[in-house]
Amino acid sequence: MRKKNHLLTVMALMAGLGLFLCCCDDCPTCPKPQAPVLGHYRIYAFDGLQGLLMSIDTPADTVVDSVRVDYYGSFIYVTPDGQRLLVMNVGDSGNKLEIYNTSDLAHVGTLNQYGFYYFDGSDNYGICALGSIRFIDPISLLPIDTINRSVRSGYLDTVSNLFLAAAASSATIYKIDCITRTLVDSFTNMFGGNVTNLAYNRLTNDIYYFTFIGSYYSYFVQYDCDGDSVIDKTVVTQTTGGISITPDCRRVYMTDGGNGMLGTIPQGQIWVFDALTNRVLTWIPNYNIATGRRLVPLFGQVVITPDNNRAYLGAARSSGGPIPMPVIDLNTNQIIKTVFSDTLNGNIGAMTVAIGPVPKK
Repeated sequence: MRKKNHLLTVMALMAGLGLFLCCCDDCPTCPKPQAPVLGHYRIYAFDGLQGLLMSIDTPADTVVDSVRVDYYGSFIYVTPDGQRLLVMNVGDSGNKLEIYNTSDLAHVGTLNQYGFYYFDGSDNYGICALGSIRFIDPISLLPIDTINRSVRSGYLDTVSNLFLAAAASSATIYKIDCITRTLVDSFTNMFGGNVTNLAYNRLTNDIYYFTFIGSYYSYFVQYDCDGDSVIDKTVVTQTTGGISITPDCRRVYMTDGGNGMLGTIPQGQIWVFDALTNRVLTWIPNYNIATGRRLVPLFGQVVITPDNNRAYLGAARSSGGPIPMPVIDLNTNQIIKTVFSDTLNGNIGAMTVAIGPVPKK
């Protein structure tokens, strides 16, 4: 009798397990997957050809303010308090830095301090890098210290307070301790070319960068700082794409920018790497699932929201024009929409992109 009861118990457990495993979307007792909670931020986009500076509300992804400028600009940056927008003015009378209020895009000043800007996310320090590495006061934007290394660009990790800078005319990468404001290490690009668009992963102590190889291709390089060695390299068409690391440091997004002015069009996918294994996790096609249209894949900057849910793309430096700014859902790794029209007659887009908090009115 005990054996029979035991057998019935086992059969009942197996039947219950089968019902659990067969639970489908129509089952009223199954928990529904929770939609991610999207953070509220402000995206700033600059269309240099149109001379149009725009403020975009997320996650609605609508333009809430815009202003026309009378110069050709380059990269844009947001100060840590979210109240000022900095624009690199590539002008005929000399390169300058234009300053705007983020609340209404009113122009509030100009500095003769052209360069790439980086901020630690608080009022502690900022960096202006081009030529030398200048530590700046994040309020006044004026220099407070200088490291005399000739550099072209860099990457600031705001958690470890390490600044990685690419040398202006050599294959060297400098590692700067921003607390002591000292050079603590340097690395040599083993492929010999100049380094562009580098990024640093504090979780793995890896560096990612582009380097020019020849007339027809370049490399995206994953470099291990601990082992002083190249982990892997990926062939890309040009060094004009973008590199971005998710806030949790577990994924790396890379675009192959191509050169639209020379007719060099990449294959189209956006690369997603697993930072822990350095392997390709997936490829995101240049396909807008909302409209069913393919986008011209001359993608540059990849700007990721702090909540790790969305990415916004700017145009490659040699695209020859703006792109409609694709919006990527990082949970599905798909282009879910574009901020601007992606039709053939859409003539407004984003050449450079920056993100900040919603400004105070």
